[in-house]
Amino acid sequence: MTEHEAFIALNLIEGVGPVRARSLLEHFGEASKILSASRAELLRVQNIGDDIAEKISNWERTVDLAGELKRIADFGCHVLIQSDEPYPPSLREIYDPPLVLDGTICKNAYFPHEERASAKACITQSGFVYSFLIATSGVGNEFGAPA
Repeated sequence: MTEHEAFIALNLIEGVGPVRARSLLEHFGEASKILSASRAELLRVQNIGDDIAEKISNWERTVDLAGELKRIADFGCHVLIQSDEPYPPSLREIYDPPLVLDGTICKNAYFPHEERASAKACITQSGFVYSFLIATSGVGNEFGAPA
């Protein structure tokens, strides 16, 4: 499992948001190590109780990582995590930045009469890929898109 895949899986675990994920990352160092940790190891982390430790230690029973990776690929997205250079600097500065972003340039499906491509950012969350159209006036550059 790549670190990107581990972040996607971690992002799909109910009850693990950016704040808990940050605590877990500070303790374990990598998302893949969080997913392979035992329940007992997880309980040593601040803000992680029995319920969350159970969900994380049994994540493969509830998270359809293969399905989510397929949805991301079908949508034509490229996964970004906070340590990736194209991850938007402005998001890194907020208290609870998204763990996972997917960025791509594509034809604006909602306004097909427009000739110019739009930057699309998708935040993977709870098993679904949500898409947000972003104006192309420079914001696309934050997702590694050409201006």
